[in-house]
Amino acid sequence: MKILKTILAALVLAITASSCHKDGEQADATSPLKDSPVVAQQVITLNGDTIIVCDLSLLKDTIDLPLSTFVSDFELVDLGEDEEALIKETSGGGSIAVSPNYIGIYSGTGYKLFDKTGKYITSLSAQGQGPNEYAFSIYDSYIDEKNDRAYLLPMNGNKILVYDLKGNAQPYIPLAHETTKGKFYVDDQKKLLYVANMPFSDTASTFWIQDFEGKLIKEIIAGHLKIVPPDFSNDINVSMNTEEIDYSVFHWKNTVDTLYHYNEADNRLAPSFTVNFKDNPILHDYIELPDYYLIRLIEIESDYRYIYGLIDKKTLKGNYIKLKLDMLGNIDAPAWAIFERGLYTANIYAYYLQGQCDRLSDLSSLPSGIAKYIQDLQQNDCEDLNNIILIGRLKKNTAESFMMNDKDYQEQPQMNKTVDTIKKEKEEVSLKRTGKKEETITEEDDPNRIYTGFGVFSHIPLLKGGLDYFRKNNRYNDWDSKNPKETLIEYVVEKNGKASHVSIKESSGNAELDQEAIRLIKEAEYTVAKLKNGKEARAGGMMINVTFPTK
Repeated sequence: MKILKTILAALVLAITASSCHKDGEQADATSPLKDSPVVAQQVITLNGDTIIVCDLSLLKDTIDLPLSTFVSDFELVDLGEDEEALIKETSGGGSIAVSPNYIGIYSGTGYKLFDKTGKYITSLSAQGQGPNEYAFSIYDSYIDEKNDRAYLLPMNGNKILVYDLKGNAQPYIPLAHETTKGKFYVDDQKKLLYVANMPFSDTASTFWIQDFEGKLIKEIIAGHLKIVPPDFSNDINVSMNTEEIDYSVFHWKNTVDTLYHYNEADNRLAPSFTVNFKDNPILHDYIELPDYYLIRLIEIESDYRYIYGLIDKKTLKGNYIKLKLDMLGNIDAPAWAIFERGLYTANIYAYYLQGQCDRLSDLSSLPSGIAKYIQDLQQNDCEDLNNIILIGRLKKNTAESFMMNDKDYQEQPQMNKTVDTIKKEKEEVSLKRTGKKEETITEEDDPNRIYTGFGVFSHIPLLKGGLDYFRKNNRYNDWDSKNPKETLIEYVVEKNGKASHVSIKESSGNAELDQEAIRLIKEAEYTVAKLKNGKEARAGGMMINVTFPTK
């Protein structure tokens, strides 16, 4: 992505917060960030684009923020418990699509379609080589309920799979270019498709418009966005929460980048938001909301830790936030959630929600339906239950209704079943199928299999000692810091905590440094990966940048 220095070099005018428009001052009175500091400024580039540049060092405090700040309604859906309905992964594991009466979810067991009560309807497509099948996974999806269509975009492919909502395959949409980890928007009235793609060096276009027949109308080549060499650990983010189509790249490598808006008239990506990390980038991605930019910082310790920063587009004020589910007793919101296509969605394990609700001791202030649901969670074993989907519709203008009042709570969150009902239904399905109660379903134990993809693990392997290991053991820590080098290494972490299959993914350009990087990875010790069934496993596809000198 374009680095911050490039953006700043093109500036011709800086607009500070003191010159914000009057509507920004009016919005400040109701904004949850009204008491927060100004952390960003607007700047205008030579192209005439206005970009908001946030100084991350100015975000100081963390405030608790109710989810109702962003959403106007809330649904909680318990998914069905028959074997075909089981979802083995949570939000980070795959695409979620929501329409007024349907939910579509991709997990490792396929793309499953449910109604809004959580009842399993059918599975769409399957992994394979057939004309209506996908090779690896479904990366993005959209349900057009009005036209009885579900659109599925495979992780890699040259077409969008199309199904009706009964599960029948329809003619697919050929893509003008092959996609890798793509995102798409469907304009069903004009029969147009907007496609965003990973900007790899061998990618024909990073963004284009086409018709349903595959005819290319407009396209944007990768240009300065190009990722060389291609790295499949990266992703693209296209939130589609406003009238603009936003585009940004998540780099699995600490770097400075930018969120862009697609300017259809000029057929270009115009810079809209970026963060100044002061020469110390943190792993992160960007989410655009109607009134805010959300920065998701990612720290890797014993597990992933997500830290959210919120920036008001009008007042340019900001702070770190911790989201609370105020409609469920103000418990902590899931650490990972998706803000896309005007919706907040979170795909969580039932026992996670139970753990949060166990902290509530006084339910008297909650509506009776919510209190009853929480009591069921607190009193039952949720380990064997299917996933729970949280859904909220984003407000178009958050400042107009900052907080839900008591009247709003009279229309309670939709909860389709109690925990007791779900357990009873599961036992009935199991007895009908096998003649005995269902035991916990686990993955087949294959001790020699090398697992890849973070979605299959409950604990990913981590290098013991972190940066301190490299500081103590790197033989080239005296390397000239004005001419830094780095080698990208790929490896497998074995169940004994050592690395195997160590190879160079991207050379530093210096053979001695590359060999030192290999030595460091081979001699290091790692925590052992664990699958979601608790079993230790071999973890492949691990990658790390070894820098010279160690940063």
